Amino acid sequence: MESNPNDYHISFFKPTTDSARRNRNMVIQLVLIWAIAIFGFQVSLKILEKPTPEAAWDIFQSVWGEIEAGSTDPDLLKKASQSALSVLGKVGQDICP
Repeated sequence: MESNPNDYHISFFKPTTDSARRNRNMVIQLVLIWAIAIFGFQVSLKILEKPTPEAAWDIFQSVWGEIEAGSTDPDLLKKASQSALSVLGKVGQDICP
């Protein structure tokens, strides 16, 4: 068959007219801008993030060394159990909302 310029064959990858070529290029540019903006933002968040210290972990770390050494001070055991329970409570909230 002959190829007629008035055919309605439209291809995104091989545009036949100048306006179709400009539209394709604009779509490609917008998709690239979108991808760079989204993934660039995610990468910048990963680069700039700072770990948040957990207060319960700090308390547990300060007490655990003495508990391992054999101390049976009720205040130390109370602090260790409170910090462990607060962490377990947070984990339980994540699992069962």
